Amino acid sequence: MIFRIFCSAVIIIGFGYGGFVYSERFGSRLKQLTEFYDGLSQLEFNVRYMNYPVSEAMEQAGSVCGGAAKKVFTAAAEFIAENCGITVEAAFCKAMDKNRAELNISDEEAEILRSFSKTLGSGDRAAEISNIETAKLRIFAAREDAKDDVRKKVKMCRGMGFLLGLFLVILLI
Repeated sequence: MIFRIFCSAVIIIGFGYGGFVYSERFGSRLKQLTEFYDGLSQLEFNVRYMNYPVSEAMEQAGSVCGGAAKKVFTAAAEFIAENCGITVEAAFCKAMDKNRAELNISDEEAEILRSFSKTLGSGDRAAEISNIETAKLRIFAAREDAKDDVRKKVKMCRGMGFLLGLFLVILLI
């Protein structure tokens, strides 16, 4: 009898823990979008006021943000610096592909970043600043959506973990 109670508690706690772990995905997505927003803000500052070349501006943007966003910005800066003939778009896309396993963003959000990189480095400063501002607005909107997802889905995932554990215990008993 005590063994059954112990096993039931372990199952419920295990599934509850699984729900907590799964719910962290949503928080991670929000954090990464915030990091990309911060990196784009720094990139805009570097282009607008510091007149840095794109590779140096990206490297500085990478130093401001953390996590996967930092890796994407610094890898893009390295690809631009190493390969003189590579476009900014190709370097940024290559950096995103290289770090795709660590990115926890949707395909839509990745496309926002890829489309931002298409015109970066190919126009005048005003066009680049406008492009960065547009990307920042789109990332901000995606970040707000992610906040809503976190509010809705985190509680649900945590609760579902415990409920699945309870359901399994009821089935086994």
